[in-house]
Amino acid sequence: MNEFLNYFLDDGNVFLIKDVNTNQINIKVEPKSGNFCQFKEYKTSYPLDLIEKILSIKGACWTIDEIKRQESSDYVEKALYYGLFSFISKDKFEKKNIVRFWMWKWRFNMHRQ
Repeated sequence: MNEFLNYFLDDGNVFLIKDVNTNQINIKVEPKSGNFCQFKEYKTSYPLDLIEKILSIKGACWTIDEIKRQESSDYVEKALYYGLFSFISKDKFEKKNIVRFWMWKWRFNMHRQ
């Protein structure tokens, strides 16, 4: 753990933060045995104080998920794709649009600029 700037314990999970360069910070989760963490490592452009605030609210295992949702352009698309088509066949969506979702995404991105 010496190479990392900060580390935090959250219900037995270890959350590590390391500077990669001036533009990115490497964050890593080492989950407690038996705990599920979807993502265990990620490089982010979020500032350290914001990462720590998200960590205090979301906890170690969900901080990377929260950050990836904003920074990764295909995160939501992949989640919807696999979430929908794992249970419903693609032909049920033929010639259909998910308008409300795309309107929300567009509106949300307009507020970010």
